[in-house]
Amino acid sequence: MVHLEAKKSGLVGISRENLPRVTDVLRERGLLLFPLMIIIYLLVTGKSPFLAAFWGIIYATATGQIHQRTKPFLMPLLLSVLPCLFGINPFDAFEVLAGWIVFPAIALYYFYRTSDRVALGIALGITLFLSGLLFAGVETSLAAFWSCMLIVAAGVFYKESKMRVPEILSSLEDGTKNAIAIGAACACVGFIVGATTLTGIGLKFATAVIAVATNLAVFLHPLLMGMSTVSDLTLFFTLINTALACFVLGMGIPTTAQYIIAAMIAAPALLQWGIHPLVSHMFVFFYAILADVTPPVALAAYAASGISGADPFRTGLRAFTLASGGFIIPFVFVTAPIVLWMPSILDGTTPFDYVWFGQVLLTLFMGVVALGATVIGYLNDRSTIPERVATGVAAAFLITPGTLTDVVGIGLLAAVFTLQLLRKRRKAKAAASVTGPGA
Repeated sequence: MVHLEAKKSGLVGISRENLPRVTDVLRERGLLLFPLMIIIYLLVTGKSPFLAAFWGIIYATATGQIHQRTKPFLMPLLLSVLPCLFGINPFDAFEVLAGWIVFPAIALYYFYRTSDRVALGIALGITLFLSGLLFAGVETSLAAFWSCMLIVAAGVFYKESKMRVPEILSSLEDGTKNAIAIGAACACVGFIVGATTLTGIGLKFATAVIAVATNLAVFLHPLLMGMSTVSDLTLFFTLINTALACFVLGMGIPTTAQYIIAAMIAAPALLQWGIHPLVSHMFVFFYAILADVTPPVALAAYAASGISGADPFRTGLRAFTLASGGFIIPFVFVTAPIVLWMPSILDGTTPFDYVWFGQVLLTLFMGVVALGATVIGYLNDRSTIPERVATGVAAAFLITPGTLTDVVGIGLLAAVFTLQLLRKRRKAKAAASVTGPGA
């Protein structure tokens, strides 16, 4: 959406010569992705969010101590991942122990030639400390924790470190301040959750949503002349009503509270319909977050307007327009759960259809592009009204899972793109002929 709006407004991006090279950025700052990978792995493997956040903080702090002079600290940092994430003690298996010895030997040889000798000695000491704890039978995660703490303690003495004592204290202060706001919001949400549980308002709301959706489906079904079944229409209006409820419930409150409230009140409507809990919660989570850019209480947009000095309500409307592509994605979660890796993510014995997954993902992306072209009024050139109608129809077909609908949607989108491309070339030729030597 933003890209199409920029193209329509004639905005030009930074030239390729002024852009940093990806390889250079990864070489200099790629290590900052390491804590994120730790968090993702722990969450994917079923660990609690609290544990994932804890180890993310620990490894983020330890990673902040690694710079040009302390590159040898990478050796104990990477070694600590094995006992931390996998719970493996190298002294329990000969194969692992061999790798545990070979890797530091290679690292020592490399860092001895390229790095600070003092840092190398400290890194070797931390590695021996970690190995000693594991050899003594200390719990693997505890050994990894103390080795990371030693890396942090050693790094504070280097002025190049990103996490010296003032930075650590400042981060603790900022974390505490942010936790107060989140804790207060979650405490208030606790009252809502308790009231919802005691009164059963979640189930009552779900029943009301489905009843309204059923009445709308029964009313509209004859008007559609059999193009859709009552069941499909009921599901569609149930999703619409649930999305609207998530918008209202998510207004003006933090992200965590948005999801909790929406999950307690809005999600039961989808669960009653038989939609899988993971899909239902992803649906309400997505729409609860989009409440931040949905007027009249678009908190994220209002914060942006405060920075830019623009009118808050107009900024909210513009944010809603630019984010409109995201409003169709949750519907695909329901109609094509494979986009969430379902059901294979929950049942490893279920074969995963990679072809269907790729088709759904590709057509979903194209559907968002088509919707963006409809809303913004630009695809490859400024769109006429018929072209906007065509891209809107293409978006509807593309986000509806099915080979036939995908082919029709791609055909419509390709036709509009081709028409605009040819028109743009004609304009360029006409402009060149006017400004040419013979003009």
